[in-house]
Amino acid sequence: MGEPPADVQDPLPDQRPWRSPLKRASDFLGSPRASPWVQYRQRGSMVLPRSKYLVVAALVVAALYVVTGYIGMLAAIAPGNVTAVWPPSGIALSALLLAGRGVWPGIALGSLVTNLIVLSHVGGLPEGLTVGVALTTACGSTLQAVVGASVIERFAGGRRALQSPSDVAVLFAATLGFCTIAATVGIGALIATGRLPAAGFPSTWLTWWLGDVGGVALVTPIALSFQERGETSLRRTDLVLLAGLGLAGLGLASIVHGWPLRLGVVTFSSYLALPLVVFAALRLGPRGVALSVFGIDAIMMWATARGRGPFALGSMNVGLLQLDGYLIALSATGLVLAASVRERDAVSRALRDAQADLEARVAARTEGLTQANRALSAEIHERQRVERELGQSEARLRTAIDCLPFDFWVCDAAGRYVLQNATSIRHWGDLRGKLPAESGVPPEVHASWQQNNARALAGEVVRQRIHQRYDGVDGTFDKLVAPVRVDGQVVGFLGLNFDITERERLAEELVRAQRLEATGRLAGGIAHDFNNLLTVMTATATSIERRAGDGPTQQAASLILEAARRAADLTRQLLAFAGKLRVSPEVRRIDELVEEVSGLLRPIVPSDIELRVEHEAPEAAISIDPTQFSQVLVNLAINARDAMPDGGALTIRSAAVELDERAADELRVAAGRFVRLEVQDTGAGIEPAILARVFEPFFTTKPLGQGSGLGLSSVHGIATQAGGAVQMRSAVGAGTTAVVHFPRATGALSEREAARDDAVAGGGETILVVEDQALVRDVIAGVLGDAGYRVIAAGDGEEALRAIDAHPGAIDLVLTDLVMPRMGGALLGRRLRERGLAMPIVYMSGYAEGSEDPVDGRRLAKPFGAGELTTAVRDALKARA
Repeated sequence: MGEPPADVQDPLPDQRPWRSPLKRASDFLGSPRASPWVQYRQRGSMVLPRSKYLVVAALVVAALYVVTGYIGMLAAIAPGNVTAVWPPSGIALSALLLAGRGVWPGIALGSLVTNLIVLSHVGGLPEGLTVGVALTTACGSTLQAVVGASVIERFAGGRRALQSPSDVAVLFAATLGFCTIAATVGIGALIATGRLPAAGFPSTWLTWWLGDVGGVALVTPIALSFQERGETSLRRTDLVLLAGLGLAGLGLASIVHGWPLRLGVVTFSSYLALPLVVFAALRLGPRGVALSVFGIDAIMMWATARGRGPFALGSMNVGLLQLDGYLIALSATGLVLAASVRERDAVSRALRDAQADLEARVAARTEGLTQANRALSAEIHERQRVERELGQSEARLRTAIDCLPFDFWVCDAAGRYVLQNATSIRHWGDLRGKLPAESGVPPEVHASWQQNNARALAGEVVRQRIHQRYDGVDGTFDKLVAPVRVDGQVVGFLGLNFDITERERLAEELVRAQRLEATGRLAGGIAHDFNNLLTVMTATATSIERRAGDGPTQQAASLILEAARRAADLTRQLLAFAGKLRVSPEVRRIDELVEEVSGLLRPIVPSDIELRVEHEAPEAAISIDPTQFSQVLVNLAINARDAMPDGGALTIRSAAVELDERAADELRVAAGRFVRLEVQDTGAGIEPAILARVFEPFFTTKPLGQGSGLGLSSVHGIATQAGGAVQMRSAVGAGTTAVVHFPRATGALSEREAARDDAVAGGGETILVVEDQALVRDVIAGVLGDAGYRVIAAGDGEEALRAIDAHPGAIDLVLTDLVMPRMGGALLGRRLRERGLAMPIVYMSGYAEGSEDPVDGRRLAKPFGAGELTTAVRDALKARA
């Protein structure tokens, strides 16, 4: 874009002191804004500067003004320069509205030329006056156009005057007003020059005014309608409709004016043009109305000028004036209707757009609300799920806390209880929502609580062992009070009282059981070694007694045997206590066992003690060695007798019972069916401290020499070995009850064997004696040798195998100890069977602890005498035969 020429460049304000007065005139006469064409050229290549454009535009406007003025003069009324329709007035107004006020010189030039032509053609004025009248008329026409354009731009929207009914109304109202300017100035000039008499002013002025109004009404709507955006091109359907309107116009002209069909004149037929204009307004808008009115005006004016139609009934001047009024009314009506339709369509489009926008917004909002609703629903469901899980978790936690077998509680920072489990509520009452001072505990307990709580709130973990009394029972508890922290801040504390009373009791019982077990091991070991010594003593004394005959030696041997038997009883009690006594259990009814022992009790129970026997289930059977049962019942009866020095009642009671898990755990046996044996006395009872030690070996409260302290210990060992348990229940001044539980037997009852009278003499058989104790081995070898057997001696199992390998003949019987170093008796028996040797084996043992059970063979318990030994050997040899 180049710079405008120098002749059109504005000087600086300080170089144009005359600019202000000229600017005001230019603002009034010049265009306040560039025309669309100029704006387009400015946006494009700017090939035409504004000054040149204004010149070209003014010349074009002047040419159009002259041409349309010449056409308008064809309908001029005498004196020849006033016409019923003056198109140049519409050209002038349209040029100012569309091209801007800068084209007013073209209007002035066109008006001047047109008036000069008209006045020259009409004649009657001197040349000087002709130019003066022409200039005056040109000034009036130019002023009229400028004023009209200013008013329309100010009040009717300018070039958009056809877009609303109100603007159309203002356009026509303004036209009626500003068109008076040219008529007044022009007629005044004619009267002033004498060209027109003063009496003709009203009619001529009216004709001039109507002509200008008609020109504006015909030309300006066409120009404005074609410049509007979207109205510059016609659709195919619009062209068809316009053609149809043209044909309809011709038909209407034929009806109204009788041409070309010459149907005659019908006055009211002029109103038939109104439906066409209405149709054009409804279908084609302002452009269709403007073109339709223009066509109707052209046809009707042509017909009226030739004396046809309803407007040719009177004089030509009156007819043309009526035609002007008719066309102005028709154009105004059609344009108002078209503007109304356009406005309605615009409103409808706006409403549709608004509706579409609203629907889009509603849809978007609905979608947003739907998504928000889905998100909210998901959040609600998630919250409900979390709340359910939280409730379930809280319920599980509450259940777990309530199931705790110890006190548990939680307090806030003020010390108020906020959580308390069922155990704590049972012990202390419901303290939730209360302070420790409201618990009602003794002052010393409350003081201890307050001290512990303060330490916990200070961040310390408090651990204590306390002794407390619950439900009338004293107990020992481990107490813990710990702070509860949230984000590092202590917000409360929790506490628990763990009952360790049972654990303490179990610990004491464990220590006692371990002490009993250690004592039992010691007693078993002593008994085993002692039995070996007793075996030597018994066997030797038996041989001496048999050989000595009557006399002091025989009496001495008898005393030795009696002492050995008592010592053997003592060792059996020790082994029974240790649970290591070899037994031969039988399935017997409880009433039969008690009945057999009752005969032994009569001599040892004084007459001032009443002996009672009661059986609730006499048919109940147990599996036990009868000798052991006798030992249990006799020991318990002796203790009961000693507890009643002044007489009383001793009751032996049996019953069949069913122990559940809890009762079985208390007795440390398996749950199931048992036979309960009770031995009850009415003595003075036992103190608790003594009651806890009654089953300890060698513990006794009897005077020295009146008790070994092994009676109840052996009862405990026998009951345990039988799979049962023993308890002592006593209270000072209320007597004592010993309760023994034996597992109830379900098998067939054992049959009693008749006593046998076997010979003890041997027949020269070879006996292999295996014993690690040399003294015992020598005594056994001597007894068997005296009985007529050949004896081979070995110190252990390995030596015995070598002796068998070295002996050339057969070994008839092996007599071996069970417990020996390197290879015991049970392993020796398996080795012999693995070699295919079938000789009988007799196993000797004080107890079987630490040894394996033999595969077969007979058992011979230590200590034994010579007769028991030879009988066992003879029985084994006879069983082989």
